[in-house]
Amino acid sequence: MIWHDLECGGYDIDLPLWLELAAAAPGASVLDVGCGTGRVALPLARAGNPVTAVDMDATLLAELARRAAALPVEIVCGDARELNLPFRGFALCVAALQTIQLFGGRRPRARFLESARGHLRPGGTLACAIVSELESYSLADGDETPPADYVRRNGRVYVSHATAMRVQAHTIEVKRWRLVIGEGGRRDLPEPEAVEVLRLARLTATQLEREGRAVGLTPLSRRTIPERDGYLGSEVVLLRA
Repeated sequence: MIWHDLECGGYDIDLPLWLELAAAAPGASVLDVGCGTGRVALPLARAGNPVTAVDMDATLLAELARRAAALPVEIVCGDARELNLPFRGFALCVAALQTIQLFGGRRPRARFLESARGHLRPGGTLACAIVSELESYSLADGDETPPADYVRRNGRVYVSHATAMRVQAHTIEVKRWRLVIGEGGRRDLPEPEAVEVLRLARLTATQLEREGRAVGLTPLSRRTIPERDGYLGSEVVLLRA
């Protein structure tokens, strides 16, 4: 949970967009897929929208439940590609922080798109943030890298640093070096856990719009989220049910 919050929790430049989209249907239910500890779900719920928050990580969801307290947040542990919720009237489905690129290639994405369409009310919106125009870098090759993230908890300093990005034909691989520093500068993280690898499927907005059409979704205008504070900029593809 600490690593999730350290690497994702401080990102907030996209929140005004999700709040804007939710405000178009005040009080309507929102589906947040890949919700983690509630970075997006909690602000949406505080703004008055009931949120169903979906993730596959039970530990992150337990923390979300603690943070949500009395907010209107329903928590679902499951795979967003295989959702079968009883409620089918969501006004908005949010897939922030390149969540859709974590699902894999075209076929698993199609399962998610079909699932999202089936849970949206007529006229509801699916909003997916993606990254596409990227360049490889490597700290080992002397390239400039994003600044390291760090936080102090219970006398330890947790450090996470994206040290390499490898852009391939069909995938994007990001390597993060993780380190825990204890009292007196002691290294507390075992070596096998020191490198975290994130793999994203390569995807363009045009491709995602085409895949959306194939399952009955209608592309709307795109939005952009600028690069900031070491976080990549992204495009947001909007698809209407």
